[in-house]
Amino acid sequence: MAQLNGGLLPVAAHLLLFPVVAALPAPPWARAAGYGWLVIDIATDIMALNGVASTIYLPMKYGGYVSAALWIASSSWQVKGATRLVGLLLALDLGVYSFIPRGSFFVLLPSGLLFPIWFWLVGRLLTRKGDYQQGRVEGGEQQVPS
Repeated sequence: MAQLNGGLLPVAAHLLLFPVVAALPAPPWARAAGYGWLVIDIATDIMALNGVASTIYLPMKYGGYVSAALWIASSSWQVKGATRLVGLLLALDLGVYSFIPRGSFFVLLPSGLLFPIWFWLVGRLLTRKGDYQQGRVEGGEQQVPS
């Protein structure tokens, strides 16, 4: 069971996020940051699964959070309302934590709440019939050039 929680489950969750990165509005460079975060996080999950010391893989994982923060902030900025607010707060928390050497895990705790809320909001946004594929987002405005 430790392998399931320590490596396989997080890898599966990250693999499911590739289509989300592709679907959200973001400049190409920000989308690349999202993919980069997923690759780094998958690699560090595999490192943990294989017994690599946390002093080696965790700093790499936190470096990947910088890419995650860039993608989340950029894609959140493209929409309005709660998705934008929650996304920007999430990106700020991830980004700040990444730059605190041996920072307290308590700084990262808000992300544990903000991540699922943001993904729920993003899922709701992506399932709006027709609006999203045509570039209309919360508020009905055209915000993403085709």
